[in-house]
Amino acid sequence: MSEYVKKRYESAGTVQIKGSEVPYTAVSEDFPVYGSDGTADATMFTISYVRSDLDHYDGRPVLFAWNGGPGCSSVYVHMGLLSPMRVKCGNGPDMRFEAPFELINNDNCLLDTCDLVVIDAVATGYARLLNPEAKAEITSTKRDAETFVNCIRQWMTAHDRWNSPLYIMGESYGTIRNAIVAGTMFYGDFFESAGGPLHLSGVIMVGSALNYGQAQFPIPNDVLNLPSIAAAAWYWADEKPGTLREFVSGCNRFCYEEYLQALALGKSLPDSQKKAVAEKLSKYTGYDVDYLMENDLRFEVFDYPVKGMRKQNRSIGIYDARFSLPHQKNESHYDLFSDDPSNALLMPALCGSFCGIWKKQLNIAEEGEYVGIWNSAEAGWDFSTPLTPMEYLEKALHRNPNMKLMFCMGYYDMLTTVGWVNYLLNHYDFPEDRLWLNYYEGGHMPYVNEREAMHMEEDIRKFIISERAGEHDHERI
Repeated sequence: MSEYVKKRYESAGTVQIKGSEVPYTAVSEDFPVYGSDGTADATMFTISYVRSDLDHYDGRPVLFAWNGGPGCSSVYVHMGLLSPMRVKCGNGPDMRFEAPFELINNDNCLLDTCDLVVIDAVATGYARLLNPEAKAEITSTKRDAETFVNCIRQWMTAHDRWNSPLYIMGESYGTIRNAIVAGTMFYGDFFESAGGPLHLSGVIMVGSALNYGQAQFPIPNDVLNLPSIAAAAWYWADEKPGTLREFVSGCNRFCYEEYLQALALGKSLPDSQKKAVAEKLSKYTGYDVDYLMENDLRFEVFDYPVKGMRKQNRSIGIYDARFSLPHQKNESHYDLFSDDPSNALLMPALCGSFCGIWKKQLNIAEEGEYVGIWNSAEAGWDFSTPLTPMEYLEKALHRNPNMKLMFCMGYYDMLTTVGWVNYLLNHYDFPEDRLWLNYYEGGHMPYVNEREAMHMEEDIRKFIISERAGEHDHERI
């Protein structure tokens, strides 16, 4: 078991935001995760950007952000969206995927509105597992949420920010973490330790995976995932059938007005009606009508990256359908994560730019490896919690009538789909006047597109400064 010795690095910089120069102090440091015997079992690692030209910070919001996994560092949301300088990504598929990488000024950085803290979970980034025997306990949704709540509290104490509005942003599995943190920040009903009660001012969900490790919704996944498959088909079509939003919205109506009923009828569905549905499915997926008829109108979203574009001799990303690689002939060897074009192309750029460029600007003098993904974390992960993530969100919104909730969704994300989020919102008690919905022409990381990253930052800025959602802020596809 390694002994805990606190690490802290500091630097200063400026960022140009909408033509104005904003100075900031960056602090990179770790915080201990204590075991039941009072010794440090692990550490969390934070990188903070605090505006440095203010007289006081009471009332100034702080946004805490992370990725998911479980077992994923925060480098993706950090270097893709939040950092004062972020990876140059163009429209996404045209970005540079091998060194040397390039960072650009984040022209719409949120530091004019709030201070920023990105958190690396245990054993990711520069966070470390000090006691290997604690791994089984730490790799659970309950314990993971507790470590993040306690890390936030420790950071607030270290930086004297207990009078600041608190916002959290999580991506992918990080949205599950969001829900549990939001539901237990006020009262940690299953935590071994928790400080005084706190409320969050807002929660931002990016690539919502709230169903991961949970019971599935009582509706076929074919229906929930089809709008995102339709977005992928639209993107790769030679002739675009209307706008992206129009096409996906039309698909969503088809899902509930025709497709769901056809699946429910099964063998009793008349052949003529089945063929009519198959023809529309073909338009939204690109699959042949005969294939859809033979498979009783069913298909698997996880097969689509390889099978959906087979005729075009390409495989596309399930995380972001805009990315492609030449079709892999031996489809049985295709790995959904490591062979995914968006992962294979994006991850080296985001990790490499941090380790090769930005780490030096932050004066981080760590010799150990920056762990982008703790590969063994998910194996055996315990997802069980007293309530579901959606129920924890409901409790948090009920306990705090001013807390706001924002969903950021990429049309081209076929892993955590817009259809799934829409169904969630229709079946849980999330007040419409505190709900922001934002759709982007991106994927699981919707900010991997210069234009959409700017839009996303502006949407988050509006979310933080606005008290109530506007008329169009919760308009669904």
